[in-house]
Amino acid sequence: MKDQLTRIKELIFYPKLLSEEMETSDYFKDNSFQEDKETKSLSTEVGIDPENDVEHRLALIMRFTNVGGYEELVFYFSLLDKKNQFVKGKETMYSRKESDQYIPKQLKGTIVFFNKLKEMFKKLITMEKPNIFFMETYENYVDEKQLLPFRNIIPIILENGYVIEQEGYSHDKRKYQWKFVQKTEQQIKESKADGFSEFIKTFKKDDAYWKKFNEETRIILEKLYK
Repeated sequence: MKDQLTRIKELIFYPKLLSEEMETSDYFKDNSFQEDKETKSLSTEVGIDPENDVEHRLALIMRFTNVGGYEELVFYFSLLDKKNQFVKGKETMYSRKESDQYIPKQLKGTIVFFNKLKEMFKKLITMEKPNIFFMETYENYVDEKQLLPFRNIIPIILENGYVIEQEGYSHDKRKYQWKFVQKTEQQIKESKADGFSEFIKTFKKDDAYWKKFNEETRIILEKLYK
């Protein structure tokens, strides 16, 4: 391990090193997840940088959330310091471009996260199985490449008794969205009159949404690192 003086000198001349030295966590290697029925979530530590007290841990979370008033499946990264507090502005990282600078080098350019998300969903759906839920891209939709992480888990969702009732680009929100319904005739019939189309047009992830969302994330990570 480098001594502290060497570390400081490197960060002065090569500041990008601050976010490029994550080591793959043993939790991630061992497929070890924190399962929490109360918050309807799974979480795991992806990487850790023992020499960086600020950008110290990278966690991956998958969960169902009802912050907006409708069940949504989300998966994202969070960055924490050595005291397990959020790094400001990095509480919820959906963007691959943003999170990629913290992902351990040995995990980049692999399908390991695709496999991990599948395993996480398999466990999540045994804890919580909403009749209806949706997913949407975090960033404004640009091209099909953005959809790969979502399309990766859709076969697992369908295998667990769901059908895609709605899918496509929302011109109002500039997001790509999916709506899943448990495939029974009664549930499909009820879902067609549940107001989802109107909800998705007006639903916005504003400051109040993110405040509540981040508070839920904090609770999840406190349990992961208790």
